[in-house]
Amino acid sequence: MFKFFTGQGAESAYEQTYFSRSCIDSLTRVYNRRYILERLEDEFSWFYRPEPRHLSILMLDVDFFKLINDTYGHLGGDKVLKSICERIEGRLRKHEKLGRMGGEEFLVIMPEADREKSLKLAEEIRTLVAGKSIEYDGKQINVTLSIGIATIEKTAEKIDESLLDYTLLLEQADKNLYRAKNNGRNQVCCGQNE
Repeated sequence: MFKFFTGQGAESAYEQTYFSRSCIDSLTRVYNRRYILERLEDEFSWFYRPEPRHLSILMLDVDFFKLINDTYGHLGGDKVLKSICERIEGRLRKHEKLGRMGGEEFLVIMPEADREKSLKLAEEIRTLVAGKSIEYDGKQINVTLSIGIATIEKTAEKIDESLLDYTLLLEQADKNLYRAKNNGRNQVCCGQNE
């Protein structure tokens, strides 16, 4: 038995709602953890083809988010997270994806971006968020981000096989994020030879 959907009607609306609930974070309206990790895993499948390839990820964390929640309440914290996501999404290209990893931590996937491009975007995002306070309940909340970058590169001749597991790339980005935090926050860290 086959069923044809025209994209209109109650069943199509239900399917769209169900899909949205399964892959979109309800607070921030960006991809949820499960979906963004699936997209990252999909990107890795391209590295088995013979062509040269780049992939970068940005791990972002809101600095002193607990203090924001303690000072402005959870609704104020929610407003901060939503505003940050709106700013970042407004800057990303269509093929770049933003997802919420949990709490105040986010992941950006940048297909075909080398270290230089990822560093440029990360710095633009950091400046975009820090450059304008977020208004909540008549108050201005100043927010900054710490960002860790990880990049994998495949030339026509070779690839670093040790990075073909996306979890290792995530670990590398996470380590760089914590280096950015330990170095004073509100900065970008990409590891080698900064």
